Amino acid sequence: MRKSFLPAKLILTVLVLILGALAAWGATASFMPPPQTGDIFAVVNADRSAGATTTRISVKWGSVTKTVIRGNQYGNCSGTMSGWVVLVRHTRPGSQLFTLSTSGTIARAPYQGAPPPELGHACYKLERLRFQ
Repeated sequence: MRKSFLPAKLILTVLVLILGALAAWGATASFMPPPQTGDIFAVVNADRSAGATTTRISVKWGSVTKTVIRGNQYGNCSGTMSGWVVLVRHTRPGSQLFTLSTSGTIARAPYQGAPPPELGHACYKLERLRFQ
């Protein structure tokens, strides 16, 4: 007697579609900054998926959203360890949810404090986002 593999194929197909949708969605990280002022940093690696020539970086802080699209680096910086150090100045005391999303990968989640070591690396560019 021969068994049908249709249910297994259907489950596998659905799983592949879900994983593909999650991969296209990108990376997201949230952070609740402390109420005092300071600099908020995050490190984003460039989108290295097949055919990608740009990387989208989006920050939502409270009710304001800022989005930039940057071209990926090439030459000596075409590897996985290249991207942007995102800097946002926290100029007003208070605390609102800070959410970073990107089509690339998040190498360091958002945090408030000292600059990350990637800032001194030739393959990472500084990306300042201004919120007033």
